[in-house]
Amino acid sequence: MPTDLFELTFAEARRNLDAQRGDLDALRGRAGTLLSAVALSTSFFGGLTLTGDGSLTAASWVAFAAFLVASGLIVAILWPRAGWKFTVDPPAIVSEFAAMDPPASMPEVLHSLTLDLHESAVANRERLDRMLATFQWATVALIVEVAAWLVALGGR
Repeated sequence: MPTDLFELTFAEARRNLDAQRGDLDALRGRAGTLLSAVALSTSFFGGLTLTGDGSLTAASWVAFAAFLVASGLIVAILWPRAGWKFTVDPPAIVSEFAAMDPPASMPEVLHSLTLDLHESAVANRERLDRMLATFQWATVALIVEVAAWLVALGGR
């Protein structure tokens, strides 16, 4: 258990980034599940709606548009992106702190690294929040899609 203030704050900063990585992985997992639900609802309800004369109603077009919106939003979540920062680059630590004259003390190193990790966590949090909002809108689009398919089926 870290007893030094600098070790404690550094450990907490690392734990925060580890939690963010877990949040990102979980969000992408939920997005994959949501994509499956979107595809399944369109396949099922769309197939039921198109049986018969095959004509599309306004509700069918709304459902299809909601399918496209939800799918696009989910793909935006799942799309790989550079720029996430969850770790510290060891060679950068050595080049930055060992080259000092005199070399930095361990508390100075830990303090600086903690601030860097915090900056990374703030940037990651902004990106995660945008992705979460995108997920929420994709969920709304799925609800609109299913409701529109049900209206289209009711009008047959």
